[in-house]
Amino acid sequence: MLPTAGRRLTLVAAAAVEPAVLAAISGAIERTWGLSVSTRMAPLLLPPSGPAWRGSQLFAEEVLRLLKGLLHEERMLALAVVRADITVPIMQYVMGEAEMGGSCAVISLARVGQDLVEERAAKLAIHEVGHLFDLAHCDNRDCTMTPVASVDELDARPTALCRYCLSDLEYRLKAP
Repeated sequence: MLPTAGRRLTLVAAAAVEPAVLAAISGAIERTWGLSVSTRMAPLLLPPSGPAWRGSQLFAEEVLRLLKGLLHEERMLALAVVRADITVPIMQYVMGEAEMGGSCAVISLARVGQDLVEERAAKLAIHEVGHLFDLAHCDNRDCTMTPVASVDELDARPTALCRYCLSDLEYRLKAP
């Protein structure tokens, strides 16, 4: 069992996300990380325009800021699922973003395509939750912490940690 077991994560639907997608994400997080997942169906209220947006893309940091306001417990984690295309200032787009070692993450369904939505969303979520546990990107293609820039790369990404990232996770969670 991973040392993350027993912690809680709230899954927040920030847009009209199908229940099957949320269930797939929730199940994948519970299986992979051992977290207790609850789903909040009330949408996260995203601003329709303004500085939170770059053209038609939403800045991921804005979602993380709004999400942080929903947390009620210090050890609680939260993951938002949005339909909007998201970005960060230094990239054209991202499929997900998380606070390294923090409490909040976001994934976007905008670029996952029409096929395999549940599987792809689950893979994005597993990866971003890894960042919440302070895991960096991994060069091992057999690790869920491998970065991806396309749907094809996402499809090839596994859902498990490599032995190095697992060892790193165990070390990080034992540290005071």
